Amino acid sequence: KKSTIIKIGQDKPVAAKERHYVDKQEFYDALVERRIKVDQYKLDLEKGLEPKPPKISDKIGECILKICTNLAKKYNFARLPFKEEMIGDAVEQCIKYIDSFDIYQTKNPFSYFTQTAYYRYLDRIKLEEEETYVKYKSLLQSVVLSELSEQDTNGDNTEHLHDNIVLPDIDHVFDFIQKFEEKQEKNKKKTKIKKSKSATLDDMWDSE
Repeated sequence: KKSTIIKIGQDKPVAAKERHYVDKQEFYDALVERRIKVDQYKLDLEKGLEPKPPKISDKIGECILKICTNLAKKYNFARLPFKEEMIGDAVEQCIKYIDSFDIYQTKNPFSYFTQTAYYRYLDRIKLEEEETYVKYKSLLQSVVLSELSEQDTNGDNTEHLHDNIVLPDIDHVFDFIQKFEEKQEKNKKKTKIKKSKSATLDDMWDSE
């Protein structure tokens, strides 16, 4: 079996073409064409004309869809049950800020839109976690109230009534709630630390 170790001076093996699901140069060229149309559209508006805003080309749409779809295949996203929602959010975000890509600053739109999609993924994950937390807290509350109501109906009104409540086997719910609340607490502490480190105008004035 031949060794796959790359020796000094040896060229790096070329990756298979199918792995490059987006051609960076073609994507960039399509965005350049769009920028020309957008600039012309703005000029026509300034002249008092009524031009139609340029549509997003099929090539740009195809590239954005491929980026957002393939990003969802990464190991940290692949098993999430709301992947379709993430992809939809990411595509929408990329389209929304498509003209924020500066063709004069960089020629790598793949990296720019991958990062845009990535942060939109994180926003969706955060939203889903918050909704799940609210749902689980409501579930626990309803279970407790149900147990209390049942015991009250049975006349079991003891001093330690809450101690007698038996919850169903929902360890995963407790585990999720605990981890979520711990994460929230850590974020609050980080925010407080950042605020304490940031100097105010009064602080700067006093330091003089």
